[in-house]
Amino acid sequence: MQNKELLAGTEAQQRTAAESGTSASLMQNGLLSAALSVEEGNILIAGFLGYKKKLYVEGYAGSFLYKGKQRFAQPGMLKYHSSWDWLMPVWKKLGNLMYEIRRQVSEEDYKRAEIITIHVLKAFQKAEIDSAFNWIVEGIKWYNDNTAAVGSR
Repeated sequence: MQNKELLAGTEAQQRTAAESGTSASLMQNGLLSAALSVEEGNILIAGFLGYKKKLYVEGYAGSFLYKGKQRFAQPGMLKYHSSWDWLMPVWKKLGNLMYEIRRQVSEEDYKRAEIITIHVLKAFQKAEIDSAFNWIVEGIKWYNDNTAAVGSR
């Protein structure tokens, strides 16, 4: 739920084939859902890590992400899409959480988790941070959807 709140206020943008041939072909094959913009993906990741968006901070323009009382960053300053140092801890957390709930989901969702995991690991192996970022965002979407489904059972 909090990730949806973080994305509120941002405009949905889909990547075109010109921007990312790999992502576009994966979307056509149904393996990757509609891609979020880099900023939306970064905000989704920050929400997954527990950061919340605060729209107004006295004396500052724009919105900031907070965790507890500590200000983290403005959404445009997030670097999950461009820094392995930022992205790897996200995968560590996500990979563990996906593993924990895989046995509680449908066979189709289980297979989807496997596909996401394989693509993330391939992106790591090839040092393709754009691909890793896109697949980790996809994994967070999968996790959010399946956590809600498992919780309602």
